[in-house]
Amino acid sequence: MRVLALINVVSGVCKKLVILVLKVFAVFLGPAIVFLVGGYIYATGGRMVSTDNAYIKADKILVSAEVSGLLSEVYVGENTPVVNGQTLIQIEESPYRISVSRTKAAVAGVSRKISAAKAHYREEIAAKGVAQQNVVYLEGELDRQQTLMDKGVVSMVSVERARHELEVARQVLRQGDERISQALAYLGGDPKLPIEKHPAYLEAWAEKERAEYELDRTIIKASVTGTVTNIGLQVGEYVTAGQPLFGIVASGETWVDANLKETKLTHIKVGQAATIEVDAYPDMVWRALVTSIGAATGSEFSILPAQNATGNWVKVVQRVPVRLMFLDDIEEPSLRAGMSVVVSIDTEYKRDVPEFVTKALARLGKEILVP
Repeated sequence: MRVLALINVVSGVCKKLVILVLKVFAVFLGPAIVFLVGGYIYATGGRMVSTDNAYIKADKILVSAEVSGLLSEVYVGENTPVVNGQTLIQIEESPYRISVSRTKAAVAGVSRKISAAKAHYREEIAAKGVAQQNVVYLEGELDRQQTLMDKGVVSMVSVERARHELEVARQVLRQGDERISQALAYLGGDPKLPIEKHPAYLEAWAEKERAEYELDRTIIKASVTGTVTNIGLQVGEYVTAGQPLFGIVASGETWVDANLKETKLTHIKVGQAATIEVDAYPDMVWRALVTSIGAATGSEFSILPAQNATGNWVKVVQRVPVRLMFLDDIEEPSLRAGMSVVVSIDTEYKRDVPEFVTKALARLGKEILVP
């Protein structure tokens, strides 16, 4: 009986002790823990900036035809991997080969014409010399006839005939000068100018090079290494110059464009570390770095920008693109352009302790040190 009574007494004491400890914990330790947890959440709050409005990006090019014509060969299809310089499409080249032949013949014709003009110029120069000599002779003949008429040896008719012949010779000389000027103008003002530098020859040569360029562009080659996308071409289809044909997504470097709300940009800086989670691979995390912050919001580049100078205005939070580059080498799994990701940026921002907490701690310290 005594043992049982002793056990009951000890049990009652233990219960009271437990209750006392719980009261002490509830009064002192509980608020302290809540204060510490709340302080930690407050201090670290706002440090991490996250958004799921982010997507993987890669270089993309739009392949267009530079010449018009029928497709004679299509060597690639949807999602075909290609390398830089690989032939993708062949446009019917027969019309362009004919154009090259025609322009080559035009170059040869211009060359012959310039050679003939040079020869004609030399002939006109020689003819001018003869005409000048003839004028000098007839001027002397007119003087002789005039002297003989003064002496009564010849009549006035002989003098007039000599004067007429001199005038005709001078007219022939002037016409020769005009023909020389025309020939010289065709020769570019320099009769010694090489044929290859003559304006007409250069024009014909430029047409030939243009024809050769267009012939070369009947073969469309890949300008980057990547994967063909959005292609639906068939042999025999007619394409026009400047027409977009398909796209190529370049392989290699990828990045992420995260569209952050303007209210979250306060502490974002270039060079900050970040993590990236891809929706397609939820168990993997990639390290990244902020490389640039957009100079304008996305709405600034919209086709129909917002007109806020109206009576009915609703404020909308704008988003600014932030670019991040992967720090990890990406080999597997494959990341595709356009994939959705979740970005978390560590701004390393720390909030200051509120002033009322600082004052309270200071007062408490004084009370402890000075009883």
